[in-house]
Amino acid sequence: MLRPQRVLIYYNSLRRKAKSRAQRYSDYFLTYLGADQLSVIASSPSREHDLQRIKQALHGVDELVVVGGDGSINLVAQIIAFSSVRLSIISAGTGNDFARDLGLGDWRWRMQETVQSECIAIGKAGHEYFVNHAGSGLSSDLIDLQPRWLKHSFGRLSYTLALLRYLFGPLTRRQSIYRQGQWYDCQIAAISRYIGGGIPVNPIGSRQHHELQWLAVRRSSRWQQLQALWWVLRRARGDCAYIEYERASHCELGSADARYELDGDRRGVGPVIIECIPQALTVLRPAVTT
Repeated sequence: MLRPQRVLIYYNSLRRKAKSRAQRYSDYFLTYLGADQLSVIASSPSREHDLQRIKQALHGVDELVVVGGDGSINLVAQIIAFSSVRLSIISAGTGNDFARDLGLGDWRWRMQETVQSECIAIGKAGHEYFVNHAGSGLSSDLIDLQPRWLKHSFGRLSYTLALLRYLFGPLTRRQSIYRQGQWYDCQIAAISRYIGGGIPVNPIGSRQHHELQWLAVRRSSRWQQLQALWWVLRRARGDCAYIEYERASHCELGSADARYELDGDRRGVGPVIIECIPQALTVLRPAVTT
């Protein structure tokens, strides 16, 4: 077992199960760490405030345990990328796509005796990192259509409900992207196999392949967009007339009049250069037994 010398736990204070699981892990680590070797930080409403608090608390820490969802992981990735700090993910969010991509199903996995470390790739948009995807158009619009109350009430189902609100909502409220003479309703650059609570936009992706999956949905009718979504959900082979795919180490995403988001949080207005950053995070995961 990899026994850390000093641990920092950061958890999403807005989720009851995150608070409960953070307490369970605090008790677990205290069984072999002294109280002065364990720190716990609850999230605040301010992203910048949390970034500063975590930076200050990381001195001497060799393992950071994040109890939350993809937004919490995105936040800590800005700090610990290319550092020696090992990252453990205890899923307690809505989508949990990063944990799903790493095969971390049971939130108790870190209490097992056999774990291993691995260096994995993440993405970069401009000067910021992302751990799952960057998106513009549809994925940015969904943020308004999936408010916090919807996530808390319906969990993963809230992604489906938000998609339906998008597909059948007013066309005038959609952002469109203009790229190389073509209009698009959606562009996504994914490093993870999954986004949106398990949608397999990058089913053959690997954190070791060092490349992104660029996916774009051309401007089309509602029926055609439903067909494109069904095609992605089925992981269908072959070409879809309404979707463009490209695998690359870098690409450009968005346009000057369209906002982009990283891991479900809006971060700016495009266009922005997207890159795959290999071996940027050291993560812990259950050891593979033979």
